[in-house]
Amino acid sequence: ATIRVVCYLREQSELRRSLYSTAMRAGHDLPIETFLIDEDESSPYFNYDLFLSKWAAAFGEDAMIVRVFDRFRFIANDIRQDFLSILPNTIEAAALDFAIQSANESLGYLQARAFRAINRCLPLYPDEGGVDQVNYQYKRLVRYADKIPDVPILDTNQQQFSERFTASNQRVSARYFDGKPLFGSPSRGQNDQAPPAASAQLAGDAVEALTESFVVGTQTHLLSRDDGHVLRDAAMVLETSPEHRGMALALMRLAAKARPEGYFIKQKIAEWESEAD
Repeated sequence: ATIRVVCYLREQSELRRSLYSTAMRAGHDLPIETFLIDEDESSPYFNYDLFLSKWAAAFGEDAMIVRVFDRFRFIANDIRQDFLSILPNTIEAAALDFAIQSANESLGYLQARAFRAINRCLPLYPDEGGVDQVNYQYKRLVRYADKIPDVPILDTNQQQFSERFTASNQRVSARYFDGKPLFGSPSRGQNDQAPPAASAQLAGDAVEALTESFVVGTQTHLLSRDDGHVLRDAAMVLETSPEHRGMALALMRLAAKARPEGYFIKQKIAEWESEAD
């Protein structure tokens, strides 16, 4: 069988910004100004010439298929269809479901500032171990507050960081793209209607401060998923006691507040409410 290595390359400062978004989801609370700021062409992660050379050494230069990770350059602006176009004609694209247009999108600037405040006030990984589910609950509130206007994560070091990899990108361009420029400007794709950076910075400062105040003031009043498990189990202990059925129902309703998606919890509430009627 013929082996092909397919690799999509993302402009380095945009990759760093995406990684920062992931770091905020994962519990970090550092500012983007210091995030991976020391990376340079010695890094096999950001130096694509070094990165690709290792794959080419293992599988041969002819096995390499290198493309740019840019929605505007994908076939039909869709990386899935772009990837399918590389494969042998063994998969019929028309038979696949492309209904989901995007997934795992990066956080916006204000969302990232809110996540940073949440991670600082309520660490995702507490010192005593485990995962703090309340951290996730606050982040869900922020993530789905889609009426809040937002802009891409602001990075004052973006241009400087991008320029560190000019030489290695030129070598990749010569090897795989006939010398054509590998990437456009690192600012490409940002919202042309976005407010000036200074205004966005002020808005970010306000969002982070307000989020911190909100988390500090309300965290002791929220039920976590673990609380939901305890309440559910306590309600089930009382289920067999007719005189305590009302208490069991009350506990299960509290469990539903902690785990609103819990099928068993909803099923039990419906069952006990019908019996009460």
